[in-house]
Amino acid sequence: MAVARSDVALLSVIFGNHKWEVFEVASDWLYQEELLIAESRFWDCVRTGQMPVAAPVPAPPAPVGVREVCLEGNNAWAAAAGDWLACQDAARRHKAAAATLKGLVDPDVARAFGHGIEARRSKAGALSIKELQA
Repeated sequence: MAVARSDVALLSVIFGNHKWEVFEVASDWLYQEELLIAESRFWDCVRTGQMPVAAPVPAPPAPVGVREVCLEGNNAWAAAAGDWLACQDAARRHKAAAATLKGLVDPDVARAFGHGIEARRSKAGALSIKELQA
């Protein structure tokens, strides 16, 4: 992933002769950095002829998102799921309104405001919208 500058990789695993699964693995740049340092030290030994000194092996990153779990009996999950489902339409309307507002701000405008909200442009040019405080 480091060489290809990829954020994810797919790992294909065959369990025995019958079960096959594909796992998406996220890039961990800290782990990649540790591996690159170890490889560089080893290559220096190859070039100079010196015996490599044993170094601690970097701990592999913890797996992320490899299990499935049913939360049907969890009350907190049930309450949050109900809120999430009930607010989907409002979230879509909010996203559409934000896009409309941002489309109304000309590229040379640093701050636009009115009707209780403001849109501010960052130094990078991105617009953010927030509620104005009274």
